[in-house]
Amino acid sequence: MQITTTKTGVVAELNGKYWGRQYEDSHSCVEDFGPIKRAEIADPKYCLSPTDFTYIGSPYIRKLKQATLKKVTVTTIYDIED
Repeated sequence: MQITTTKTGVVAELNGKYWGRQYEDSHSCVEDFGPIKRAEIADPKYCLSPTDFTYIGSPYIRKLKQATLKKVTVTTIYDIED
């Protein structure tokens, strides 16, 4: 049996890298541009510019202002064996 899920949205892209959480442990996390598999996918209804990925006054605003939004669709297929 196969189960397929699809998620569509937008990602922030800069020089072929994508905005998302690159590192996380119980003490800290690092958000930066990196591989697509770590990209944060946002709802385009609420994310109208790359700076919408963070909060007002964030130290990441300067980096995100340089990025552009790209539409993305992620399809995941689960093969379930009996």
